[in-house]
Amino acid sequence: MGNTESDRMKPLQDWAKFAIAVILGTVAALGWIEMRFVSQVQYANHAVKNAEDMAVLKDTQKLYAIQERETASNLGDLKVDVGEIKTDVGWLRAYLDVSQPAPRKNGKRP
Repeated sequence: MGNTESDRMKPLQDWAKFAIAVILGTVAALGWIEMRFVSQVQYANHAVKNAEDMAVLKDTQKLYAIQERETASNLGDLKVDVGEIKTDVGWLRAYLDVSQPAPRKNGKRP
């Protein structure tokens, strides 16, 4: 008698419908606020951090450029030194080669 389908499926009371609507509306509003404003704050923080990182990167690149310029100038000096060493080593090899007569350096015999 009291266990019919219509008894089990009672309609919701008006206060329950209102409570559900308020809860869902509050959750939806909080979700929208979080999505809208928190993401803007996170984006602003990311933009500030990105600007700081780029400034550090630019300074580092300038430092590397200065060091590369110094290295290039030092390599030019080394090229001259290597040429002189090759000349000296060539004369020394010829001097140490006993199968040939001793070479003259600056027009003099060693």
